[in-house]
Formats: sequence, C-alpha cells, structure tokens
Amino acid sequence: MKSGRALFISAYLPSTNVPAAGNRLSGSALEDYASRFETVDVVSFCNATTRDFERDFKDYPNTHSTLFNITKSRRLGAMLRHPLLPSGVAVRRYLAASHVRDLLAGHQYDEIFVDFIQALGIVDDTLWPKVHLRLHDVMLQLYRRQGKELSPAGLIGRVETARCAGWEPDALRRVGRLSCLTEKDADIIRGFTGPRQIDIAPPSGFFVVKGRVPTGIDPHMILFWGNMSRKENVDAVLHFTRNLLPAIRAEIPEARLVAAGANPPQSAMEATGGDVTWTGFVDTPDELFLSCGIGVAPLLSGAGVKIKVLEFLHSGIPTVATTVGAEGIPADPLLHVHDDDASFIRTCISLIREAERTSRA
Repeated sequence: MKSGRALFISAYLPSTNVPAAGNRLSGSALEDYASRFETVDVVSFCNATTRDFERDFKDYPNTHSTLFNITKSRRLGAMLRHPLLPSGVAVRRYLAASHVRDLLAGHQYDEIFVDFIQALGIVDDTLWPKVHLRLHDVMLQLYRRQGKELSPAGLIGRVETARCAGWEPDALRRVGRLSCLTEKDADIIRGFTGPRQIDIAPPSGFFVVKGRVPTGIDPHMILFWGNMSRKENVDAVLHFTRNLLPAIRAEIPEARLVAAGANPPQSAMEATGGDVTWTGFVDTPDELFLSCGIGVAPLLSGAGVKIKVLEFLHSGIPTVATTVGAEGIPADPLLHVHDDDASFIRTCISLIREAERTSRA
C-alpha cells in the first residue's frame, strides 16, 4: 500500500520513452517511486536532445512534476553565477535550487532521491546527509579521460576536471545513502571517500531483443547502437570507420557499419562513406538487433557502465568492445575486449566469418 511523500530529483528527463539509456533507467526509478509513495514531487530537466519527449513525459496520478529546460544561454548564466562548480551541476542549481528550497520548506519528505550526481547541487549541502544519491558515472573519471584529448574538447575536459576535483569527492563523502551501477564505480568512489557503504544497483529495464536465429542474420552488418548526441558515441563511430572498418573490409568487402541512434551530427555523417549507414532515431532496435552479425562498442572516452553493451549481450549479439566500452560489465562468452586496433580488427573478422558459416548452415 502506498504511503508517505518522496522528493524525486533527476538530472535528466526520467522517461522510459527516451532512447538514451540513462533517461530510461531514471524513468524506471520514477515508476518504482510512484508505486511505493502516496505522493511524489518530481524535479527534472530537459535538454536539446530530450525536449521533443517532454510532451510524452508520463506524469503518474500521484506525482507532481516540474521540468526545467537547459539551454545554451542558461548554461552561460550558470557558469557566471557558479564558476567553481562543474558545469552540469551549476546549470541545474541555477535553474532549480530555489524551487527545491520551496518544496523542502513546504513539505515533510520521507525520502529525498537524487538520480545522477549532476542534480545533487540543487539540494542545500546541509541536507546531503538525508539524500539517497544514485550515481550513474563518476564525473572525475569522465572528464579526466576527455582531458587527455588534444582538442578543444580536451581543454574543456581539463577545466571540468579541476571543477569536479573541488566538488565531487566532498559530495560523495557527505551524501547519506549512495548507490551506483557497478562494483568498479564503487571502488573508484571509495578512492575518493575512503571506506563507506555503497549499494550496488545493477541497471535493469534496458532493451532485450529475443529471437535471433542464424537464418535471419546478415553476417556483414556491424551494429553500433547509442545516443548520437553524446560526443563519445560519435567519436567511437568515427574512430571505427577511419581506423578499423577499412582493414575489416579489406578482408570482407561486404562488411558495413550501421550507426543507429538519435541526433547524429551532420558533420559526422558527411565524414563517412557509403559503407556506413546512420539511421537517426529508431523507435525500437528490434529489427537491427535481430539481423546484425556483430555489435561493436569502440569507445575511447566516457565513464560508467555502457547500457548499449548490456543490451547487445542480453540479446545474444557477439560484441567487440574497448576497455571503456566494457567497463563494469562481467565477463561474458559473447564479449570480446580489445584496446589495440589490430586485435579489435582480427576479432571482428573472426566473428563475421563465424556468422557467415552459421547463417549458411
């Protein structure tokens, strides 16, 4: 039976209708809170990639939702107001801290849940010991990796690393209850905080496509699946097409890449040739998952568990990934992890040849 009141804060639109994995996980969490509490006050955010899903946002009968739109001008205002905070934290504090203060002053909450650390700064730090924070990835790890790039993005990564170093470890030490998605992230967090209790909440509710059969597989179709508004996904596709796919096609001329996911940049699409198909938004990946020969996750940056790889593996798709792409995922007979290009290429060729044999059987 439902009882009590909860405050649910998500740094991103919590909806299972959004194709991005983090939004779907947050949407599943909101469904859980709506099923357990009599009243749930929801505070969340839309950005350019999720604004079209705002009208489809599922507002449960017992929830009261407030959505804030993140724009470039508001990001700039937040950076001027809070120059020492990580930018993702700053813009959310800038937009919603006053609203959350009013909610906390007007209601007694049985639980305060924050999804994604970027939203924690909305809550006054004196109340952090009362917060249950679910961490999706460690910002310091994300920006340290980005900061290694010799590019404008690398400069941004180095600036954000400095901001995160001054804020994130303190936040992780002081929050009352802490959950994360993998044991690996828990180990990273304890490196900042020292010994502390961290709940491991493995991701659930992701796409699983059943029914792959050899005769329905196109062995030469290589699938990358991800939200293309994320730079690390686009960079992974471009790395694969420039550095790996030509060598694969030298052995198997029919091999081609399907880069599936919403919001591919025009510049990236123009940088690839006819052996790459960019699908844009797909309502469901079922057909792609059923027909692809192999999946790839050649990520060079990013942090946290990659839901796309779990979706491949649970759907029975042989998958080749870098260490970053396979981060936090237990060993699996279908998962092959390589960071050097030559090994990545050889394994892709071997798996495609195997798919050719089984599809003819």
